[in-house]
Amino acid sequence: MDWYKRRLPTVEARPIEVKIPELQLEENFKCDMIVTYDDGNVLTLSGRVNQNDVKKTWAIHGIDHQGNQCMVDIEE
Repeated sequence: MDWYKRRLPTVEARPIEVKIPELQLEENFKCDMIVTYDDGNVLTLSGRVNQNDVKKTWAIHGIDHQGNQCMVDIEE
């Protein structure tokens, strides 16, 4: 039997709400993301704004020092 078959599956928390209080839609803008997860945790992630010129969307990618991350797409 392989080692991964003996491990119990882990359930990862999923984000249910994201607040970005100081959002500006400009390329490489640094912002804070306040993310609420379904397990009750509320984390503040460091985010960066990127623009996809082809799809005409904005994306905010956030990560903290423990590796927690979240991504949000904004359509104009």
